Amino acid sequence: MELITGKTLAEMLRLAGRLSAAEARTVLVPIFDALAYIHDQGIVHLDIKPSNILVTTTGQPKLTDFGLAGGVGEMQGNHVTEDTRTRPILGSPQYMSVDQLEDAPLGPPSDLYSLGIVIYECLVGRRPFEGSAGVIFARKLKGEMIPPSEANHLLPVAMDHCILRLLAPAISDRYPDAKIAKTEFVAALDHVPEQLLAAT
Repeated sequence: MELITGKTLAEMLRLAGRLSAAEARTVLVPIFDALAYIHDQGIVHLDIKPSNILVTTTGQPKLTDFGLAGGVGEMQGNHVTEDTRTRPILGSPQYMSVDQLEDAPLGPPSDLYSLGIVIYECLVGRRPFEGSAGVIFARKLKGEMIPPSEANHLLPVAMDHCILRLLAPAISDRYPDAKIAKTEFVAALDHVPEQLLAAT
């Protein structure tokens, strides 16, 4: 087992509030590559969140904690209703995908949804969905959120398309794989002036 020293993305956000454009490129872009790799191996992570992204002392991000991981298409989400709300929901409510809340197959778009929440938090300084678990679930199912460029007026509208597609409630409206999502995220990030997105 590899011994990694560094700090989590969650710790970085607690200290800085949000990431600079350069930090976002260094920390977030490789996570798309990590997801593309595990998805190609037929694995979904299902617990993408800042505390599971470790940034080494040399600045290299590492995706950790595969405790909830499973095979693509082999796992189903939990359909949340009044009758099933007492069933254990595996994952972190703030970051889990809509698919994990419904009786839907879990695959690459599920991980990309969670990564979309992480990206939103890194660039805006807060998560797109806040409140109690029930409120968060309802807002996710309806896609109710403030677009990134409205939540942080320093962000260009170009970033909205990428993040909102990552966070689309319907699987068919999301990116089909991490490679395509990465290409569009990098293109959107190119429109973010470094001096405008400096962490505060």
